[in-house]
Amino acid sequence: MTTEDKIISGAADSLLSFWKDVTVEEEEREIEEERHQSEQQQELRNLLFEGKFAAALALSLTLNMPYKCLTVAEKILQLEDGTSQLRSLVENLHLDQIDILLEYVATWNTNSKHTITAQTVLFCHTQQQQAQ
Repeated sequence: MTTEDKIISGAADSLLSFWKDVTVEEEEREIEEERHQSEQQQELRNLLFEGKFAAALALSLTLNMPYKCLTVAEKILQLEDGTSQLRSLVENLHLDQIDILLEYVATWNTNSKHTITAQTVLFCHTQQQQAQ
């Protein structure tokens, strides 16, 4: 028996298998995920443009975008009181976000171009930990 999206098959072992074609649903789900990802990436670009670094840092961590997170950290450090702003942002991160950030820091620290930023983020985190 077949229909447009369902098939029933049988074999010599007397078992019937019911199959349903979910290709359309999977494609729609993938398209929706891509659209959502694009919207969040645009939101991240807008936050960076507007100078809303706290939200941009949190969103880049959520989107799992280490290079964007590095860019946000570098832009914060370019500000007059960048280190203190970065310290306050790191203090307000959730534990899972801190774990992700420290993984990024380990990666950034392997590239000499990003060592200063990585070490500064690490310094901000360790200062916050010592204060507690």
